Amino acid sequence: VKSQFLKQPLLRETMKKPAASALLEAGMQRYSGFHFLYKDPHVMKEPSCIYKLNRITAPILVVVGDREVTDYRMIAEKIVEKCPNARMRFMSQVGHLPCFEDIETTKQIILDFLTQAKG
Repeated sequence: VKSQFLKQPLLRETMKKPAASALLEAGMQRYSGFHFLYKDPHVMKEPSCIYKLNRITAPILVVVGDREVTDYRMIAEKIVEKCPNARMRFMSQVGHLPCFEDIETTKQIILDFLTQAKG
């Protein structure tokens, strides 16, 4: 089951990069696989969080790879649209896991964001 998870389209771009692929595979080997084997016992009792995004006033950084799958890119855009202090940064040549695929650029984007948020 774990090996099939790594083959899903969501992770295609990450798995093309040897260093990122190695990190993801190592993490998956350590993972118990609990959510693959058991259904989530929690039932959503409240409306989706999408209706509460406008309440978030803290600065938010949304990092999206230019090779991200469409659904997740749309979710990122919705977060930026609904949260008053959200900003989006695009990273080139990365998919769903920028922090695995381009560690140095991800670190710099986060440091820049934190510096601006603090200032």
